[in-house]
Amino acid sequence: MKKRILIVALMAVCMFGCIPTTEQINTLTDSVDTLMVKVDDYQEKFAEEVDRVQEDIVTVNEAVKEKADESALEQIKAGWETTKDFNPYYAYGSLALMIIGEGAALWKANTKNTKLEKGISRVKGEAEPELAKKIHDTMKIYTG
Repeated sequence: MKKRILIVALMAVCMFGCIPTTEQINTLTDSVDTLMVKVDDYQEKFAEEVDRVQEDIVTVNEAVKEKADESALEQIKAGWETTKDFNPYYAYGSLALMIIGEGAALWKANTKNTKLEKGISRVKGEAEPELAKKIHDTMKIYTG
């Protein structure tokens, strides 16, 4: 029982604070394209470092754009995967994305599961009604 509440609470915190919507990600990729033009202007001054960072940013941005028709979580995973070679936090982020992905998959697969429904109802009863609705709506956004 306590484990289930902890898992639901952890997922809610992650979903409310960590995962943007697909629309937000698409807006971000457009902004990055615009930013790259401005970065080119400063490139003469900081050429070597800008080249290294710009290539990394463009690679991540392109990976995210390729998944534009998929869920926000899939877009984030695609971008994160491209940071493997230069991101010192790659392993931690990959673990977090895996946990969020598995939680979302379980949520989606078990929404009709009676035990899960009872657990959700219990959490809803203990939580503020607005928070419970927000948790439910957020999970629906990210699981389709």
